[in-house]
Amino acid sequence: MFQARRSSGTRREVRDGQLALLGPGDAVRFRGAPGAGRLLLLAGVRSSKPVARYGPFVMNTQQEIMQAVRDYQSGRMGEITRTAEVL
Repeated sequence: MFQARRSSGTRREVRDGQLALLGPGDAVRFRGAPGAGRLLLLAGVRSSKPVARYGPFVMNTQQEIMQAVRDYQSGRMGEITRTAEVL
């Protein structure tokens, strides 16, 4: 169980399987519970670019989605070589 506090001061409990979207000035408090637990916390800047989705693929256009599917089906996706350049 996690608690999220919005900048307005209101609190809301976030339970298993739920998503909390926080904005500037919002806060989160984590409290351990008995047993093992997992948490995925992501942060980022909102994008104004279009979003296209298909299964596990997320791109900006349908054409990019189709290319990603072709790359995946041909085995070209996810391969990292010793000569790969990190940008």
